[in-house]
Amino acid sequence: MVTKLKITYGYMSGYSSLKYSGKVTKSIGRRIYEIDGKPTAPVYNTWTGGIFEEQIKTGESILGPASFFPLAQKFTVGKETYWVSVHPSRFDLGDGSLEVFAEAPEGSDVWLLEGTPDILIERPIRITQAALGKFKLKPRDVGFGILIYCAGTMLPVKDKIGDSIKRVYEILKAPFIGAFTFGEQGHIKGYGNFHGNLMADVVLVSKKKKRFPFF
Repeated sequence: MVTKLKITYGYMSGYSSLKYSGKVTKSIGRRIYEIDGKPTAPVYNTWTGGIFEEQIKTGESILGPASFFPLAQKFTVGKETYWVSVHPSRFDLGDGSLEVFAEAPEGSDVWLLEGTPDILIERPIRITQAALGKFKLKPRDVGFGILIYCAGTMLPVKDKIGDSIKRVYEILKAPFIGAFTFGEQGHIKGYGNFHGNLMADVVLVSKKKKRFPFF
């Protein structure tokens, strides 16, 4: 997109990091075979406190509960830490691998993240405030916005997410459009563009022309 208007953006997982991490030692596409040389399924189940004992035996979907326990890559920009998460979907009974909805490249480090209903409900507000602060854009200067929120994180809190969206409007005082998607793309400065799961994105466009390059 080319514009003379000032633009700011945000891309975040919004989850809290836990103490567990490991290196992806084998993966192909959207399937993680090994973490630290061990089959991923039992590693992930152990990290989450054994909450997937039944599914690891049956191979049934773990999409619902796993939305609160994504795996993620970590990126640091100055004093800021960014997480790009992937949503686990199912264990493979044959080889102990884990299907996910985005790629976790072989050789990358992954962490276990944790979310709560309160964290997920607050995320649209937090990412909007972060985007405003990134380029010091005042709410009164916003012309319109685009808000993307993962459907996988919306479903567990769908009864309350409407109140969160109303609060975004109260902050911006400007029109915006939004969507609940399965898979989100965003930019992390210094690292590039990413495809993640269980993420939130916002783009805010000002009423005024910018005075500096966007990137």
